[in-house]
Amino acid sequence: MVSSIEVLDPAPDAAAAMESDNVRASTMDAVNELDPVLRLVLVAHDLGGVSMAQIAQDAGLPLSTLYRRRARAIGELRNILMLRKAGEISSRGAGLQ
Repeated sequence: MVSSIEVLDPAPDAAAAMESDNVRASTMDAVNELDPVLRLVLVAHDLGGVSMAQIAQDAGLPLSTLYRRRARAIGELRNILMLRKAGEISSRGAGLQ
């Protein structure tokens, strides 16, 4: 005889949903801090699903230029998020002293 298996609820609980919303909002705030030229490529391609070739054609720019801008945007976005995280950690740590 096989015992019954308890199935976990796949729906996130309230805390997980709030955390997800916070991460999403923080990321969008960071994206909005990017230089508009860099933000355009990142938002169009990575969030909007527009092909890099289409963006290049629409902007009248070489594809290689757009790939460089996208790489810079990703790097700057990573830096913004890391600086925010570091500030969050140090502000929490300051309260513990």
